[in-house]
Amino acid sequence: MIGDPDQTVALIEALALLVAPDQRIAVVSDDETDNRVLEAAVAGAASYIVSGDRHLLELGAFEQIPILAPAVFCAQVLDDR
Repeated sequence: MIGDPDQTVALIEALALLVAPDQRIAVVSDDETDNRVLEAAVAGAASYIVSGDRHLLELGAFEQIPILAPAVFCAQVLDDR
């Protein structure tokens, strides 16, 4: 069951790291907005990119940051904890 949306937003805000990327990336030509995700991941030194986006998933990883589908992330990463 999904919790209170306000609590969910508050949790995300508490855990989020806001970044201002200083590097422009142009790796995904079919969907330019996907490059913004990569820029944010690099700027924030992300451990993972979790996405259902086909273009990102096709990369597999970017600058040693694994790109995983949500189900794969849950199975491989969260279950290992």
